[in-house]
Amino acid sequence: RRSSDLIRLEEKNMENKLKTIRQSKNYSQEKLAKKSGISRATIIAIESGRTSPNLYTMRSIARGLEMPIWEVFIDDM
Repeated sequence: RRSSDLIRLEEKNMENKLKTIRQSKNYSQEKLAKKSGISRATIIAIESGRTSPNLYTMRSIARGLEMPIWEVFIDDM
């Protein structure tokens, strides 16, 4: 596989993981946005794969979910 394919695959896993975790906590996108201080539009964009979060956004979302950043955004090794 080309490295760009692997990057897209990792981003897709990140999206799915964020949405799965958010839903498991019974958080709407709006609730997560309020708890994290990140806009709902950004949450939607990350979950749909239209954007990848920067470190600040990842940290804020992880705090909003009350989880360590690595559990939310780093794939299991």
